[in-house]
Amino acid sequence: MEPVEIELGGRKYLIEELSINRSECWRQMLSGPLDDIVDVVTGLDAEIDSIADAKAIIPRIKMILMGSVKQIADLVLAYDSDIGDEAEYILEHATGSQIMEAFIVMVKMAFPFGEALGSLMQISRGLPSAATSTSSPALNGASGETISAK
Repeated sequence: MEPVEIELGGRKYLIEELSINRSECWRQMLSGPLDDIVDVVTGLDAEIDSIADAKAIIPRIKMILMGSVKQIADLVLAYDSDIGDEAEYILEHATGSQIMEAFIVMVKMAFPFGEALGSLMQISRGLPSAATSTSSPALNGASGETISAK
């Protein structure tokens, strides 16, 4: 994957795809924050049967939302040592939206499956389906099928 330039607090940083081992370590760091969100979301359906249930879950949602930008900032700072070395500057000058943009780039780098699936889908659209029959050949032997390059 090609490196992507991001801006945090007026400074530019180059985000590169990590090695398999470093990427796996970073993905493991996502586990805790994601588990918190999954717990709340899955609990919404099962736990809210009354006003009292709704009141009980609101503090959990608040806790996640209130700490989310800082948690994501910590993940951004942990992704690369060049960025981590500037943690104090970044936390003082970067905006929440810049942190979110950087995080999204890093997630794409750490989970390259989305791009790979998109490429596979594009390739599959260019290939004839096994369930599709071809047209009968014309008298001159041509099939009458038009194949376009995509």
